[in-house]
Amino acid sequence: NLNASMLEQALALSKMQLYRKLKTLSSMTPAEFIRHVRLKHAARLLTTTQLTVSEIFYRTGFNNQSYFFREFKKQYHCAPNEYRSQHYVQA
Repeated sequence: NLNASMLEQALALSKMQLYRKLKTLSSMTPAEFIRHVRLKHAARLLTTTQLTVSEIFYRTGFNNQSYFFREFKKQYHCAPNEYRSQHYVQA
C-alpha cells in the first residue's frame, strides 16, 4: 500500500518538498523510488523464499504481471525466474 501520499504524511513534507528531496538524494521521482523499493523487495523474496513469481508480484504491490516483468527486467536485466535461478540462496 506504499504510495507518495504515505511518504508525504510520514515525513511531514508537502508533495513538492518530497519530490525535490527525493530527486536530489536519489535522482528518482517518488513513483520511481517506490517502484525501486518494491522491485528490490521482490528480488529479495525471489532469492530467499519459494513463493511463486505471481505471489511475489502481488505481495510487493504490483497489480499487473506484464508491468512487473517489464520493470523487473529493466532494473535487473533478466526475468524474475532467471534472477531466482542465478541468485537463489537455500536455507
